[in-house]
Amino acid sequence: MKNINLSSVLEEINNHTWWLEEAPGVYAFVGWPLRAFIEQAKYFHPKYLTLSVFIYRNDFFSELTPADEKLKVYYYIYDQVLKNKNYLKNLRKASEKFVSHFLAAGKILEKNISNVNNKQLWKFYQNFYGEKAYMDFIRYGMALECTDIFSSEKLIGLIKKETSGLSENKALDIAITFSAPVKLSFLEKEEYLIFKGAILAYKILSDKNKIESEKIILKLPTLRIILKKLVKSYFWIGNNFQKAQILDEQYFLDRMKILALEKTKNELLAIFNNFSTKVSRLKQAKKKYLKQYNFSKNLKRHFLIVAYMAEWIDDRKKFMTIADHYNEIFCQQVAKRFKQDVGLVKYYTSEEFHDLLINNKKVLTALLESRRKFSAQVVIRSKNWRCEEKIFYGGQAKSIYNLFSKILNGTEIKGQVACAPVEKISGKAQVILDVNRQNFKAGNILVTTMTRPEFLPLLRRVKAIVTDEGGLTCHAAIVSRELGVPCIIGTKTATRILKNNDLIEMDMNNGTVKKIK
Repeated sequence: MKNINLSSVLEEINNHTWWLEEAPGVYAFVGWPLRAFIEQAKYFHPKYLTLSVFIYRNDFFSELTPADEKLKVYYYIYDQVLKNKNYLKNLRKASEKFVSHFLAAGKILEKNISNVNNKQLWKFYQNFYGEKAYMDFIRYGMALECTDIFSSEKLIGLIKKETSGLSENKALDIAITFSAPVKLSFLEKEEYLIFKGAILAYKILSDKNKIESEKIILKLPTLRIILKKLVKSYFWIGNNFQKAQILDEQYFLDRMKILALEKTKNELLAIFNNFSTKVSRLKQAKKKYLKQYNFSKNLKRHFLIVAYMAEWIDDRKKFMTIADHYNEIFCQQVAKRFKQDVGLVKYYTSEEFHDLLINNKKVLTALLESRRKFSAQVVIRSKNWRCEEKIFYGGQAKSIYNLFSKILNGTEIKGQVACAPVEKISGKAQVILDVNRQNFKAGNILVTTMTRPEFLPLLRRVKAIVTDEGGLTCHAAIVSRELGVPCIIGTKTATRILKNNDLIEMDMNNGTVKKIK
């Protein structure tokens, strides 16, 4: 594609299979990182990816990347590991310097944001978001998503090929076991502290008199320490790609209160102990399977690569969520200085932020509104590892969206089983796309595009989980296994077919979901 025009984009879309992820999001938080899907070639595969697309619909975005090319990226990485067993370790070590750079720059930005002129503000923001900082960190991180494609489409098949007569569920359990990093995720570490606090103050927290119980709690020294640690280490954990918020002690205290009211102390202790023993249990499970089956060296190498990249993905997710905090601060400040709605400011491109702060050139409100309402951002390979991009509007954006809908949509709801504590389960579906705008009713089956960190509080209240997207290492798969909640991922169509209050049945033997008439 030498030129980015509608016909060439549509033609190129038809040349690939596609991986879809959807979530709340705005241009200023995800528009620049979309380029990183192409520019990952700076550090990983020298040829791929060639095309990526974001479609924005009123602060909700669809991320579309070529699944066929992502799979090639995975096998490229696999070949590099064959040549050098430290290949991934060396890349990760190199990427970590960019983490320290953009976190330090973000703190400087936050500290000085009200005391600098516009040109200085742009410089501070570039130090945070630009080259050798957040953008290079993301260029490393986007290549890691090839793991989702491989684990979803290839890994179970390889396991079954080497172990004749193995059932689908057993092959799945082996794939899940070896895909898991032998460590707690950042979400699990945060929940560990939440449960620890809930247990320490269970008798007080379970008191219906909220005001009086909280007065007593705040006098407990150990709980005060836990609350302060949660605020210091995880104030950003509720952020997403649409907006960021600073969580305070009251937020974490309320989380503990809900647990104390909904669960017995024995249930709290059981979950807490589950966190405490996860690493040792996982090590034992891997050891057991290695002793039981004679896996080839190649398959063992795949296990190591997928688990290592899953661990790296968790770090990436953590730091991207923290980065949202600094993005929010920047956008709020720009909106204040130029007297523009912050929701519209979040649809500026990087070049437009530059022109605004350096040349005092505003983007027309009508254009920003159009971009926010419905637009398609297309990024293609240019020279070397660089990219070019174009934003389509109106009928052209809808043509791109409609083509993807035609390619991805179907009438069947079938995905990959991530957790199967039962063979079948039924209940009322509730479609949740944005936890900050929709209230979930405990006991329903959660139907969503994909779960993210901000979903965590409601995931302990679900009967089961169905997602459109995700591989074996995705957030929903990991959390559902820890919770023992039935979960089917990667259906592609669930949120489009199912409606709130639909009575549905999940068959955990074949990964299907159907409406019950």
